[in-house]
Amino acid sequence: MDVKVCSELCHQTQLQINIKIKPKKKVNMLVILTNEQVLSVKQVCPGCLMADRGGAPRWQKGKLGCGHLIEKSGEPRAKVYECQMGFHLADI
Repeated sequence: MDVKVCSELCHQTQLQINIKIKPKKKVNMLVILTNEQVLSVKQVCPGCLMADRGGAPRWQKGKLGCGHLIEKSGEPRAKVYECQMGFHLADI
């Protein structure tokens, strides 16, 4: 096989691979804020009736399904939610 043909074939294959790779989505990390601590949702949410089947908060399409947004600012900082049980969660 000619070096030029091989190089062109490798380039086309690389282009096909690059097209199929999707950009990574933002991964949300929710934590529970108390007066004295920052807790993992894994410590609190599994015991909640509003949690999903896996014991995690109901997070869908960038919104907390088991709570509501209580603090939103134009500044680049974490959004704070209040869940149905009264805990404050931050999306960091």
